[in-house]
Amino acid sequence: MRPSALYATALVIAALYGSARLLAQGPSTQLGARQPAATDPAPTQDTQGQASGTLAQDATQAGTLFPVWYLKSNRNIDPRVRPNAGLRAPMAYYPIAGGPLLYPAFSPVTPDFLGVQTTTPWSLRGSLALFGVDDQRASSKLQEFRDLRDGVTAGLEAHYREGRRTFNLFGRELGRADQDLTMDGGAAGLFQWSMLYDETPHTYAFGARSLYSGVGTDTLTIAGGIRRDLQNSKSVLDATAKLNGYVNQSAQTVDEALRRQKVGGELTLVATYPFVAKASFSNESRDGVRPWSGSFGFGEYVEVPWPVKYDTRELRVTGEWARPEGRVYASGSYRLSDFIDHYGSLTFDNPLRLTDSGSPVGTYDAGPATGRIALYPSNLYHEASGTLVVRNLPMHATLNTVVSFGFMRQNEPLIPFSTNTSGVLTNASGLSFNATDPAGLPRSTAETSMNTQTVHAQWTGEPSEKLRLTGQYRLSKLDNHETPLTLSMIVLEDQYPRSTDTPGGTFRALPIAYATQTATGEASYNFSRDSRVGLAYTFGRTNRDFREVAWMNDNKVKASLDTRHFGPVELKSWYQFTKRSTAPYLFNQSSDLQGDPAAISNLPYLRKFDEAPYHRHEAQGMVTWHLTDAASISGHGEYIATNFTESNAGVLWDRRQVYGVDFGYAPTDRVSVFADAGFERTRYEQASRQWFPATFADPFTGETGLLSNSNWTATPRDHYYSAGLGVEVNLIDQKFRLNAQYTFSKSAGRQDYTSPLGTPASDLNPFVPLPFTEVDNTAWHTFNPELEYKWSRTLSLAAGYHYEKWTTRDYNYDGFSHVVAIPANVPFPPGIALLMGGLLPPGYNANVFYVRVKAGI
Repeated sequence: MRPSALYATALVIAALYGSARLLAQGPSTQLGARQPAATDPAPTQDTQGQASGTLAQDATQAGTLFPVWYLKSNRNIDPRVRPNAGLRAPMAYYPIAGGPLLYPAFSPVTPDFLGVQTTTPWSLRGSLALFGVDDQRASSKLQEFRDLRDGVTAGLEAHYREGRRTFNLFGRELGRADQDLTMDGGAAGLFQWSMLYDETPHTYAFGARSLYSGVGTDTLTIAGGIRRDLQNSKSVLDATAKLNGYVNQSAQTVDEALRRQKVGGELTLVATYPFVAKASFSNESRDGVRPWSGSFGFGEYVEVPWPVKYDTRELRVTGEWARPEGRVYASGSYRLSDFIDHYGSLTFDNPLRLTDSGSPVGTYDAGPATGRIALYPSNLYHEASGTLVVRNLPMHATLNTVVSFGFMRQNEPLIPFSTNTSGVLTNASGLSFNATDPAGLPRSTAETSMNTQTVHAQWTGEPSEKLRLTGQYRLSKLDNHETPLTLSMIVLEDQYPRSTDTPGGTFRALPIAYATQTATGEASYNFSRDSRVGLAYTFGRTNRDFREVAWMNDNKVKASLDTRHFGPVELKSWYQFTKRSTAPYLFNQSSDLQGDPAAISNLPYLRKFDEAPYHRHEAQGMVTWHLTDAASISGHGEYIATNFTESNAGVLWDRRQVYGVDFGYAPTDRVSVFADAGFERTRYEQASRQWFPATFADPFTGETGLLSNSNWTATPRDHYYSAGLGVEVNLIDQKFRLNAQYTFSKSAGRQDYTSPLGTPASDLNPFVPLPFTEVDNTAWHTFNPELEYKWSRTLSLAAGYHYEKWTTRDYNYDGFSHVVAIPANVPFPPGIALLMGGLLPPGYNANVFYVRVKAGI
């Protein structure tokens, strides 16, 4: 039995055992209250119409709004079959399209715990479904975040209440890789507790091809005979042909997937009211492999299965002080997050080399025998936070403040510079050492430390019935206390020793830090009973350490209008303008601060988009039109435009448009339909230059101006379409129900390029670049009809069908090969790539049939 099934089984047994002990007592009145005797006096009713020893309304009469109280199951325990199409209210149960029937907030029925009526203090309900899937491994995309396969799955819900004591249990997809189970209970006024178990799969690929053994561990190996044969190749084409043969004959198939398991619990003590104490603990583990890549030198690339095996343990302790009738609420908490990676690094064989060799460029005739990648380091995070809320201040105001301090620590062992035993480096003191020896490192551990601070204060007041004012301040700060790591040389790709361009210079890790503060003032005014306007101004300031700009200022102005002045038409809208200004952009900041000012590698016109000045316009509107009491239609639109005002390279501008419409119609209380459609479009433009030092395109020594035939621009764009249609019909009222839903979504991407055309003597890219016409082009269809028949309030039978189709067209799929020969090209020489195909899931058509029985008491 899988560990996940063991966890789930243990929790179910514990829950059912507790339920059995509680439920064995059977129906009873609450708190052991006495039943009325025949000799009791006849009940009376006071002049206010309230109950005086009896019911103000007969709870047993037909059509009453106040039926006899009983614990009722109300959670969805059905198996997850349909895709998430958003939350929709079942309009067929409403008398009008405007929403559910409103019940009075106060029920005149005498409370059950007074003993006037006999009640059932428990409920138990289960759902059992049998699935048939025509091809459950048709594509990893079908199973990406779910477990949709042949077999049985179950759902469970149970509730119990007696006096102060309560118990609740809820489980879905029990026995599957996407199951979850929660339990909670306690004694009112004394304590509350809860427990959870949750699983989530993440499937990347079925049947990816790999020559590696040891998949799932931190060491990946390839048979020595294969590597020796490939190392003895005569040319790139010869090595490519051999490697293709080994992939076709010797490669194993690997399912690249992760499994996330989370177990947790919480205990709340309320017996010390108005002081409440809470403590919670959880452990989330992730196990499996995911696709990743590595390289050897600059001429060989491999796709490797990255082993994932880590745990995140969290502990939180909170104390709260509050009285419902008081003005003050205060809380303080401590949180500990402990991340444990069971693998510190990944070592993998070079398929083309059996022995180490030193060369700036690697392929079959040179390069390291193995590669190594550092994985996520284990680390600790401590956080202390406090909250204070003060109500009933002057002007009917409320003050909310939140303060937190975080402490991040990481001191994992550092791995050596390289695996390549042929390389010798020189450290800062001039002593020689082998790059594979940990003693050659400037220190043995990371010695990293960061502190965070967060402050949020908000004041909200109402000087009058029509005017509402809000003031807000936020601070987010990161202090980096990492011990600087200074190196005289580094090794690239386990192969290429690189020294600084500045004689005597160094490589140094920069302790990047920042502090962001924002202040907002907002006012809204109700100029009529059905219309409101708002105006807000926000100033933001960000100071950065060791970045290209030392500071940034953001000025934002926002105006909004909400109105129902036009009868059946409602309007919500806002517009915001943002202007960002920055300190002078120091494009070579990183190299200068590292002590290597001669290392000029950045285009001087480049501006990173998160540090560049810009103007941004944002607008959003939503209109709802109540056509009749049974029908309504709503539409929304959003537009965002950003212009980077001082950028000549990097991102120049971006645009985003979103539009949607939604229609709902309930002609009778047995029929409801809905339809929706949406469109989204994103575009941006970026620019740069193809250049190499000491060439005519060099922006420092050659073409120092903005114009150059080696310049290029790229304009990616993406279109997204979505539509949905659904119907729900009660064929026999409260007995026989049909619902069906169809959804459609589509994405279409394209990347266009432009570049001035020159001769090879004046243009490093002397050709007209062609566009990529199909980038992430996908289409997704689902159709979900279901019939459900309710034999009684406690028993129902359903049969359903789920159809799902996903198609993809992308330039990466065209001519894909597991072994790719990299042609000769300036400046990179020919090489070889070994791919697994783990990121190219095929399209699929899935047919799922199921029957479901749901029973409860």
